[in-house]
Amino acid sequence: MVFERRSDRVYVHAAHGKDTDLWVMNPSDPKTDHLLTQLAGGGWQPLDWSPDDKRILLEEELSINESYLWLVDTATARRRN
Repeated sequence: MVFERRSDRVYVHAAHGKDTDLWVMNPSDPKTDHLLTQLAGGGWQPLDWSPDDKRILLEEELSINESYLWLVDTATARRRN
């Protein structure tokens, strides 16, 4: 779970089967939860927010020797590495 810097939103990742979902919500209002993006495979972990809270840094860990960093745009859910 990773909190925004200037807001009350939090991102939560949830594994289901072989995939991972990335959700956004305000913890004080559960009705605000919504799915930001679905990520193929396991090993995903939210690490941090960009200073402007517009992107979130994710780590995709494929093995102990192979991992990747991704930026996810929180408005569009577009992912790039």
